[in-house]
Amino acid sequence: MSFSWNVGNFMLLIAFVASAVVLIGVTLQERGYRVPFASRLKIFPWITMGMLAIATLYLTYLFLKSDFTYMYVWSYSSRALPWYYKASAVWAGQEGTFLLWALIIYVSALWASERLGFEDYLSRRVHLVTHLIGLFFLTMTLLVSPFRSIYDLYPDLPKDFIPPDGNGLNPLLQDPWMAAHPPVIFIAYGAVTIPFAAALAHLWRHDERWLSIAKPWARLSWLFLTLGIAVGGFWSYKVLGWGGFWAWDPVETSSLIPWFTVTALLHAMVQNLRKREFPLLTPVLAVLSFMLVVYATFITRSGLWESVHAFGETTTGPYLALLLVNIPLISAILIADNMIRKRTEVSAEAKSLAVAFLLAQAAMVVYKALTQGNQLPSVEEILVIFGLTGALFLLIRNRFSGDGDKIEEAPAAENVQLFTRANLFYLAIISLLILSFVSFWGLSYPFLMQYINDVKIKVEIDFFNTWSYPFTILLLVTIALCMGIGLMRKSSLLLGTGAVLAMSGVAAFKGVTGKPMVDFILPVLGYAFALSVWRTTKLAFSGAKPMPKAKLVGFYLIHAGVAMIIFGAVFSTSFSSQRDVVFQFVPGEGIISERKDVGAGYAVEVAGINVYENYEGYLTSEVIVKVYKNGRYVGEGAASTINNLKFGRVTRVYINRNLDADVYVIFQGIGGHSEGRIEIPLTVKIEPLVNILWLGIALISIGILPGMIIDGFSVPWARREEEEEDEEG
Repeated sequence: MSFSWNVGNFMLLIAFVASAVVLIGVTLQERGYRVPFASRLKIFPWITMGMLAIATLYLTYLFLKSDFTYMYVWSYSSRALPWYYKASAVWAGQEGTFLLWALIIYVSALWASERLGFEDYLSRRVHLVTHLIGLFFLTMTLLVSPFRSIYDLYPDLPKDFIPPDGNGLNPLLQDPWMAAHPPVIFIAYGAVTIPFAAALAHLWRHDERWLSIAKPWARLSWLFLTLGIAVGGFWSYKVLGWGGFWAWDPVETSSLIPWFTVTALLHAMVQNLRKREFPLLTPVLAVLSFMLVVYATFITRSGLWESVHAFGETTTGPYLALLLVNIPLISAILIADNMIRKRTEVSAEAKSLAVAFLLAQAAMVVYKALTQGNQLPSVEEILVIFGLTGALFLLIRNRFSGDGDKIEEAPAAENVQLFTRANLFYLAIISLLILSFVSFWGLSYPFLMQYINDVKIKVEIDFFNTWSYPFTILLLVTIALCMGIGLMRKSSLLLGTGAVLAMSGVAAFKGVTGKPMVDFILPVLGYAFALSVWRTTKLAFSGAKPMPKAKLVGFYLIHAGVAMIIFGAVFSTSFSSQRDVVFQFVPGEGIISERKDVGAGYAVEVAGINVYENYEGYLTSEVIVKVYKNGRYVGEGAASTINNLKFGRVTRVYINRNLDADVYVIFQGIGGHSEGRIEIPLTVKIEPLVNILWLGIALISIGILPGMIIDGFSVPWARREEEEEDEEG
């Protein structure tokens, strides 16, 4: 690793030291030692967050200034780039995204410091885990620092040499939606740290207060995961020029996996807070969600998956792999200890085993760094890690004490019923987890085969569609039952559900649309949507208290939005159509005016053509396209293609949006010459009802807001303890 002693890296080091001070202080407090600087611990999270925020602003300044003496700035910027794309280029590479992720983690760590303090054992353990994770990502930021200079990477360069221009930003990333995508998705990734830390603290020592810490951050993570996936999908639809919003690409699929588990976590939290149900499943889901966020990052950063979104060769993949291994195994130690011993505090054996495993990992990291550089450990080295873990466990197991008291088991439930709201929540969680596993396995199996047997296997799109389909049906049925219970008699609800499923079967058998899978799902979608809207409307016009009513109305709208998303995705992809049309341009005379039918009542014509150099000096060909519906003019816009010599040909599509369909126009450059005429070929796709999908995403994003705003980020028990301390003082 090359390292420059400059202002940016110095700020990162200060942040690292300040976070390490918090970690050391909290660890000493946990071990029962007196900490001289305990009263000043709250200062250090401010220092860490402040340094990272200033470092981020400083990096942005370097991009705006076009300071190409920094390798990261040179790699992703150029002098001709507009200022807003220079600013968004801060997140274009892994260096900037690790810095952003670390910043978000320490924003949450600062919140924990201010809201929870350091006196309570649960708070200290939340701090312990949060700062451990934060230090990991700070280390990643230092390993691939965005502040490395070109002189460190290329020592032979004269010290007075300044590159005249930068490498430039990939035109695919020069889009407002892609400028917003990295911050949105990494806010989601960073926010899930607090639920993970609170869940581990709870597994470490049982304390139901962890839910009040985790819930607001789980909601925030869910909202930004939703927006991040939506923004990425819309960017794919608008910029990549293939007319689709989802292709089960490894990187986009990896971000969907934690969305399923965070959604399951929120459902488990509802029942846990309401009736203390799912006492073990809820923290496990919080741990799983964080693990899958790291997994998504590993896919993007490791360079082992082929994806239009992925980074190339990176040095951080092995370290992310270590974190990815540590999270489930250490969590499994805590979970197993909870299940077997049922104690308030985890046993000395569990603590010593976790510490031994971490030390063995650290020893292997040092060995690899000294001998082999940045590589994933071999199977033999993994066995060495486990062997070393066992040896260290035998040495340190007596260093920990305090098995705690046995947990009182909950009394057995009486009058057990099958069709209950709790069981429906459980069914929803199971459905979400299965959907998550389908995507996880589809991504992981090829990697495992290549890593173990050195065999390349590609999982096709049909795998994801086929295996996700039945569990999507199950999830929709569960949504319908959850929305219907309490509105209808249980017998009527079950009878209606059976009738809808029978209708779906008949529709598929009869071939209403000619696509059996579509025929089967459409009645179920309509049923789930109708019950969601019915429940929402009934509650909205009820006499319930305004604030609880607003929260519940929002949550019910989310379920209606999910049905809309699935409907829009299924209908638009199943009934999309495409036509290739060619227009003629006569030099000296212009374009031959004519309209071409493209289906579904739509027609297009080319009204003009322009050829010019864009702001980066690359040749751009642009056509002005007019769109008509049933002979009536509905709009016009430009479709273009850029012959970028560095990044290849890039298309800019024109999308004419209508309530019933999008008219999607692709222009990939002027065609051949024929009889003194120049051809202007267009590919036009009709995407029916795709806007219902985008409306559904907007609906579920809005639906979560009332609960987030009303509940806020307060922790009632922490506030009460602070008030009691003030009164005593």
